[in-house]
Amino acid sequence: MPASTIKPLSARHPRSPSVWRLLQGLAVILGLTAGMIGAVLWWDDRPLREIERALERRDFELALRLANDCLAEFPESTQAIDQKARALTGMQRWSEAERLFERVGAQSAASQRAWSQCLLHDARWSEALPLLTRLDELSPLDSDVLHELAACQAKLGFFEESIRAAERLMRLPGQESRGRLLLGMLHFQRNNNRLAIQTWLPILVENPEAANLQLAPAEFFEALGRALLDDGQAAEARRHLEQAVRLGPTIAGRNALAEACEQLGDLPQAVLLWRQIVTLQPGDRPAREGLARTALEKKADDEAREWLQPLLKRDDLKSSTAYLMQRASLMKQDKAAAAMWDERVQRLRKRETKMNALEQSLRDAPNSFWSRALRAHQFAREGNTYQALLLTQELLALKPDQPFVQQLSDALRNQKPLPSLDLIPYDQF
Repeated sequence: MPASTIKPLSARHPRSPSVWRLLQGLAVILGLTAGMIGAVLWWDDRPLREIERALERRDFELALRLANDCLAEFPESTQAIDQKARALTGMQRWSEAERLFERVGAQSAASQRAWSQCLLHDARWSEALPLLTRLDELSPLDSDVLHELAACQAKLGFFEESIRAAERLMRLPGQESRGRLLLGMLHFQRNNNRLAIQTWLPILVENPEAANLQLAPAEFFEALGRALLDDGQAAEARRHLEQAVRLGPTIAGRNALAEACEQLGDLPQAVLLWRQIVTLQPGDRPAREGLARTALEKKADDEAREWLQPLLKRDDLKSSTAYLMQRASLMKQDKAAAAMWDERVQRLRKRETKMNALEQSLRDAPNSFWSRALRAHQFAREGNTYQALLLTQELLALKPDQPFVQQLSDALRNQKPLPSLDLIPYDQF
């Protein structure tokens, strides 16, 4: 064949016009189909978006109504169930919301937040803690989450972790006072009075009236005064306790103020306060003991016994009451009665020493077996049966034959009286 008739080969074969049109048609069909599917999905999701907008506006009643309408048509929609649970949480219908969250779980950070609030309201600390921990990881600058995390950790005995969380809260912008209040309260609850005082006093530099805290001013001044009193600073304590009693007199606040007055030698003011307390609450032990001490100082042993009489038949008789009765008996020269009361003083002091050792163990070794057992007993006394049962189950898994834990578990399950703390083997403390 002549060279002039040979055509050069192209790098690509030319497309057939029919194939090209077919590909174009398929692309158009696919695009239209995707658009139609998207439009259908968008239309189907419209009720869910309306519910979400209502939740964002905190219009929880509307959100609940819309969620119920959606669920009437799509009863298995997990997103609608989740949104209904969040609406119920916003309306503080905690138990209803909990049941829904337990059914579908938490679909988002907003759901985890709502679920954690339900659990905290019902004092289900063990279940709330993982949710709050996760939320804190997602939003480490969320002050509300951090505050609730610290409180939850403290309830479960994770004191060091709770203190670190409170210190983080204190460092967040605009949260110093809130963080100081929480951190001081955590120290105060652990009897670290000096640390509580050091943490709280700076609040009063900028805010001398203790206004706009997450604690009423009267409660703040009462706690600060009590910490100062227990730290041996009676004069400074009196100033803050007088402020507390002016703002909102409570039995505890009046008793603390009376104690400060007694330590400072102002017995008339102490007696006045104690008499006010007994008028309001006739069975108050600190007030009656204070009045009995004052009577003994006046050599009025009969008057002292009269003040103490209502306390003597109580199940929670204290060694301090028995000691005052011993003093009154000695003053009356009743040696037999004095000896009897001396024996009771020794027995009660021994038990109180053991109880103090347990309380100290709870603070120093919060995660030990017996600290957890004591915490379970405390939860039970507070009426938090659910949390107490969780702890007893964990403890029985470790020591299934331990009598105290066995009896505590049985009491919780069968609504029996709680076992005595005397069953705890104190000697190891």
